[in-house]
Amino acid sequence: MLGAYRDDVGARADQGSAYVFTRSGTVWTQQAKLTAADGTANDSFGISVAISGDTALVGAYTDDVGGNILQGSAYIFTRSGTNWTQQQKLTASDGAANDRFGFSVALSGGTALVGAWLDDVGANANQGSAYVFKRLGTLWTEQQRLTASDGEASDTFGYSVVLSGDTAIIGTAFDDVGANNAQGSAYISFVGSECSSIVFNTNTDTAYSSLAPAIAAAGNGHQLLADAGALSTAAPLDFQAKSLAITSRRGIARPHSSQTILADNASLAAADGADIDLFGPLTIPSGAWTQISADQLSTGTACMLAAGAGSTLTLFVDDASLAGNTQLFADAYLSTSAGLCIPGRVGMQAGSAIITGSATDLDGPATITGASLFTGPLTFRDSAVALGTTMSAPTLTIGSLGRLTVSGDISAAVTNTSRVYTVGNTLIVGGLTNNTGAVFTVQIGVTTLIGSLVNNGTIVGVIQNPALSMPIDEESGDPGAPPDEEWLLSEARSGGTQPGDGLFIQGDFVAGPESSLSFPDAVWRMTVAGDFDVAISDSTRFDLRSAELRFAGGSEPQYIEALSTNEGNGPEGLEPGPGRFPIGKLTIGAGTTVIIVDNHDNDAQGQGAPESLYIQTVVLEPGATLNNAATPVFAETIDNNGGTVTTPENLVPIEDLCPGDADGSGVVNFADVLSVLGNFGANYGAGTGLGDADGSGIVNFTDILSVLANFNAVCP
Repeated sequence: MLGAYRDDVGARADQGSAYVFTRSGTVWTQQAKLTAADGTANDSFGISVAISGDTALVGAYTDDVGGNILQGSAYIFTRSGTNWTQQQKLTASDGAANDRFGFSVALSGGTALVGAWLDDVGANANQGSAYVFKRLGTLWTEQQRLTASDGEASDTFGYSVVLSGDTAIIGTAFDDVGANNAQGSAYISFVGSECSSIVFNTNTDTAYSSLAPAIAAAGNGHQLLADAGALSTAAPLDFQAKSLAITSRRGIARPHSSQTILADNASLAAADGADIDLFGPLTIPSGAWTQISADQLSTGTACMLAAGAGSTLTLFVDDASLAGNTQLFADAYLSTSAGLCIPGRVGMQAGSAIITGSATDLDGPATITGASLFTGPLTFRDSAVALGTTMSAPTLTIGSLGRLTVSGDISAAVTNTSRVYTVGNTLIVGGLTNNTGAVFTVQIGVTTLIGSLVNNGTIVGVIQNPALSMPIDEESGDPGAPPDEEWLLSEARSGGTQPGDGLFIQGDFVAGPESSLSFPDAVWRMTVAGDFDVAISDSTRFDLRSAELRFAGGSEPQYIEALSTNEGNGPEGLEPGPGRFPIGKLTIGAGTTVIIVDNHDNDAQGQGAPESLYIQTVVLEPGATLNNAATPVFAETIDNNGGTVTTPENLVPIEDLCPGDADGSGVVNFADVLSVLGNFGANYGAGTGLGDADGSGIVNFTDILSVLANFNAVCP
């Protein structure tokens, strides 16, 4: 393509023209002569030319535009077959006289670059500029005015221009460089779609300079293709209740001050492989079905994602991170085939759901009320409040810095690595693992587990008075629930702790050697439908001496292992002390069989040392069976209501013994020495008899020592 800017066209001297040639082998043939449809004398059309595919760009730098002499212009031509047709005349939106717009031109695909080398920039005469135009459909729209950041008068920026893809080089012919007058320089600039705000309606083949007019003119079901610049403005992106599909040519970055309001059957998408970053509010209207598509979606801390009641937001993304507040109102769904990380605060109302193809990490505070569904593994890493909820997930993990305060139903296999508080009747369907260092606190109501409870941390019952607030963690100083959610907890605490509150485990209870179990008050009840297996080796970490342990497993035998050092049938076995694991009340439910086993060295005396079960009150309901053949049971009160004890002689009442009184006279004297010698070697099993001065059940040398240690004592 060649320009002939001094060509006379008809009677119009120096109007100018341009010629297109095509090659066939080694032969070049003229295909077309191009002239401006509105050309006039002295326009200098053809001073600069560029061609890209079937599109040509011709500068006319001395064209008078309106009343502005020598402002300059440029012309777009397109080819169909062998025919070239003028498509559009380009001028600068802020053009002025003597700018010489069109002195240089460049073209690459749908981007045009036009130099205005004598444009005045501010007070700098002839500093020069260059203009970027973008094509959507058949419309070319000005997108940018480029100037040199260090430009000065008479630099002539725009004297020459080159364009390749989104990269432009602009020549500055007379720039002074250091002490070199008019040495010249060149500037490299990016002119990608991030800088463009054109929006193209593919249904009407219409282009718009920004989103607002494009959305206003669009109809339901229309598709809008937008340059990234149109989506990165502070202006609201409001779908205006229209079912539109808005797609960016690149990624999308919505600033903090911008609000995005989707609509029913609407979608917002980035280009393939590009991301969406929303730093301003995102609103899903009630009842709307919406979707967002991107490689990755992230929201800033100022982004409030609000999904209205009954709405659905589907994320077609590889990864999503929601750093701002996320609020799902009643029956709202947030769905993604990938994982979901929510560092910000989360609120979920009844019927809401987070549906994921993999894990959901709630890294910020969460408030969940009503029924909520999580289809992927769920992790709480900050404070979470779930009151009156029905929450479902495959697994639920409370992270090392997390805290869950809950009442209601949880359908999940729960793993606690930090802190859990139950402040009302709570159902966990899936069992619970309480890891080392974790604390599971029961305050109000019965926590029921459909599954087993494996404890390697701490389980504790803390009586909650309605007038008291959640306990303060002494180490971190944190309250038991987020301060701004205290009003939620007040309702859950209204009744306080009631008799019978505690744990109901529809499976086994297993306590590891380093774990702790403490229900230190008579109000607590721990019901187990499976085995009760305590391997705790330090009696200071076990306290059920006032609580009730109830077995209610039905036809299958259950096993209990919570044994103490065998100290005979004296009352000392019910008191705190080394090797002592007493239980306040042992209730064996109707038709239930409980077998006592010795599988652990609880008293740290060696597994071969005799151990026994110490109970304040044993209750056998009708049809209950206590199998104590292998291990003695010492009880202060025995209440048998039609049950069976397999070895009655091993169920021994606890009595106030008189140490050293081997003959039962009430006075420790020489007669007791004779009683020990006369019965030396006798073995009374779980009970006591003549000569047994220390109540151990065996008459041996320790009984002589007991007599001597208590000689002349008078028992009451």
